[in-house]
Amino acid sequence: MESLQQSNRGGIPSLKRRQLLQATFGLAAFAASGMASSDSHWAPTKPLRLVVPFPPGGITDTQARKIAHKLSEQLNQAVIVENRAGASGSIGTEYASRLPSDGHTLILGTQGTIFLNRIIYPEQTQGVASLLPVHGVSLNPITLVANPDRPYSTLAELIEFARLNPGKVNVASPGAGTGAFLSFMQLQSEVGIKTTPVHYKGSAAAINDLVGGVVDVMPDYMVAVDPFVREGRLRALAVGSNQRLAIAPNVPTIKQTGVVDDVLTPWTALFAPPGTSPAAVARLSREVATALRDPSIQSMLVQGGSVPMQAFGTVELANFLQKEGPIWEGVAREVGLKPAAAG
Repeated sequence: MESLQQSNRGGIPSLKRRQLLQATFGLAAFAASGMASSDSHWAPTKPLRLVVPFPPGGITDTQARKIAHKLSEQLNQAVIVENRAGASGSIGTEYASRLPSDGHTLILGTQGTIFLNRIIYPEQTQGVASLLPVHGVSLNPITLVANPDRPYSTLAELIEFARLNPGKVNVASPGAGTGAFLSFMQLQSEVGIKTTPVHYKGSAAAINDLVGGVVDVMPDYMVAVDPFVREGRLRALAVGSNQRLAIAPNVPTIKQTGVVDDVLTPWTALFAPPGTSPAAVARLSREVATALRDPSIQSMLVQGGSVPMQAFGTVELANFLQKEGPIWEGVAREVGLKPAAAG
């Protein structure tokens, strides 16, 4: 991710918007800079809640529940996961941003809820820019899979086929504003090919059509496609991580294919409502860091095709967000992501 974070690929938003983004998380980083040396020993006095702005059962919800369980053991307080789904996570995120800033609320965020929803749902994301970074959770690289009956078995062969047949490759996606789709669109822009996107409402229907040959390829999380790859019903072409994933050691990274060096990688991280005290954020950040070092948490993330974001405390996460935001928003605008229709 180092080279990715310093890249401007995919287009850059306006200078004003980038300055606003940097000012927002720059202030968070400034506030966080004094946390490690804070003399205040904040401790929770009641159960905490961890707001997940997605339905139960997905990758983000699974990660949140495992971490919540570990945090409850460490803090000697219950950590209750509260699912508030709707509008691609914007409803739950905005709701959480308005909760009391007493240190007893954590919010699970992604590149979608923190950056992309500000384009799609501008009226429903007013509080997002003020969220305080607590700690990173995971990098969730995409895997590009194909129907095994198609005439390409590697990423390079797919790209060559798409160059010779512009617009003929149908690319399924779990949604136009999803990290998986935007990661692929960045790759497409880099290699100079043209495909036809086919958007679905979630991964399940898209995977079914990919297996059935209705569409040709699909970017998705490894945890979602791995069972089909193992059964031979899908073919994994490459994974967008720096190293091969333990869950699929035979699948090369995109860099190893020699096509491009890297692609955008979706992520999850924890945030706190604006106004939460530096002492509370510092304590929560330390506890999350401890949880991420736990073997059971690491195993859960790795076996789910993710990479733990260790050493991504408040300052590191704020800096990461400053660099990631313009890249994600640039790709989103390049593909024409627009505000959702009202009502």
